Amino acid sequence: MTPTQRLIGATLCATAVLSSAAIAQQTTLPLASVITAIEAKGYKVQDIESEGNWFDIEAITANGTRVDLIVDAKTAEILGESADD
Repeated sequence: MTPTQRLIGATLCATAVLSSAAIAQQTTLPLASVITAIEAKGYKVQDIESEGNWFDIEAITANGTRVDLIVDAKTAEILGESADD
């Protein structure tokens, strides 16, 4: 499976999860907005999982390093970054 296919699949799954969560909590940003914000900071999003008030994102930095990001679901602020194992 290509990275693009993984991203599309993850986006569809996360969109379904977030649609349900959005009914309960309208302050969470749409998944597409979070991805756009993270990519604007120089990362290429590979995979994303919703964890309630935050997202666990696997991404690649501009220099090609794989990282895990913890991102606030309400603001798209990066709360943490670590090397992807």
